[in-house]
Amino acid sequence: MARRVPLSSPSNTKSASPDLDFRPESYWPEDSVRLAILCNILGEARRQLLERALEAGDGDFPPEGLLRPVLEPELRDLLGKIHPSFMGGEYLPDCLPEEVEIARVAMNSTTGDVISIRASIEEDGRLHYRVVDEYDREFRLPIEASDLPLNCREMIQLIDSAEWDDTGLVLPFLELNCEYDDAERLRDFIWVSSDFYPDLASHYRGVSDAFLDRRVRPPEEETE
Repeated sequence: MARRVPLSSPSNTKSASPDLDFRPESYWPEDSVRLAILCNILGEARRQLLERALEAGDGDFPPEGLLRPVLEPELRDLLGKIHPSFMGGEYLPDCLPEEVEIARVAMNSTTGDVISIRASIEEDGRLHYRVVDEYDREFRLPIEASDLPLNCREMIQLIDSAEWDDTGLVLPFLELNCEYDDAERLRDFIWVSSDFYPDLASHYRGVSDAFLDRRVRPPEEETE
């Protein structure tokens, strides 16, 4: 999984202890224009572009075609020809009816790989969760359903304990890339973002930095 230069540095935020008891009121807020625009945009590059436009507040939005949750095949192919990193997230499975992305893991790999964590309301009235990526991996989750939105502690548990060929959605990918790249160069390789859990980005920045610090300077060297 080759590394690329970041489109931006969403993970460049100070590490802080998360409010583990924080629980969003709903994954379907009725009063958030930002969430209505961004929440189900699949492509990571497009999400970053739209976020910058929203933060600027100048109304200078990208063309309408880029605002669609799923790109038209012709436009998607065109962006891929410009650079494969623009395809990051664009091949994720479509959201199911009434399903929303509640967090994502994005990587600065050549193809900008993305893992999407989603919630939906099913016939039993409960919230159900699934994790999908662009490679059809099957993820087994420690929390599959809940009556209320997950609190931050439970969200971290889901991310750290989701099982596929390995366990966890963040550190296994860092560890894999440490086999091919210098640990210090991987500071901005992976980040977690969420429109519902504001502390996740800084939490996983801290987790990633601590992991890479141990790779750059192993514990036995620190004690000498």
